[in-house]
Amino acid sequence: MARLIFILIFFAAHREEIQSLSAWCSTNNLTLDATKTKELIVDFWKSNSSRHSPVYINGSEVEHVSSFTFLGINISEDLSRHQKASALVLKAQQHLYFLRRLKQKFTY
Repeated sequence: MARLIFILIFFAAHREEIQSLSAWCSTNNLTLDATKTKELIVDFWKSNSSRHSPVYINGSEVEHVSSFTFLGINISEDLSRHQKASALVLKAQQHLYFLRRLKQKFTY
């Protein structure tokens, strides 16, 4: 029961912070673009958190994602490194492909 109360308090505080940020932006002639905003929830309890209620900014729903890339770093909801490793392998394969093509082209 205490864990559920903590989760509810945390998400209520989280939503209040989003609303206060939105109000601050409006006061300072800035806009938040909800279509470019993503929500990622890192929750290791997973028992009752199959679906969280959506977050709204200026009446627009913020998209919930399971992972995203920020400044070249892949962040996932379980904080695993699998996506980063997969991205590095893909990038290496692309570079090796182009090197093989160059080798074939310039080899007589």
